[in-house]
Amino acid sequence: MSEQIDPKLLARLEEASESDELEAFVVVTRDPKPVLGGRFSLRESPLAPDERGAGGPRIDRVCRRLGHLPSKVRFLPRLGAVMVKGDRRFLRELLVEQAVVSATTRDDSDFDLG
Repeated sequence: MSEQIDPKLLARLEEASESDELEAFVVVTRDPKPVLGGRFSLRESPLAPDERGAGGPRIDRVCRRLGHLPSKVRFLPRLGAVMVKGDRRFLRELLVEQAVVSATTRDDSDFDLG
């Protein structure tokens, strides 16, 4: 898990019951693929192009592992981010994805997924 996970989000995950839903803003990166000379190229990513951005494949992967969807998702492809509302188990699984760069929780004055 990234060291850039907001401690407030981690605390809310600890305090939440299994049925509680939480919201998180998660920044992800594409998996770089080595190319000639050992350099990395995001254009040569092993992931298929996805209009949802780098967050799409991560959400898909967690859905397959857990067998359920989050309540709400808003993809921000140009930012490499995703806003997610889901149960504690879903968010925990998402946060351990290697591509997660950072994540924070929703404060009342922040974004709203409705």
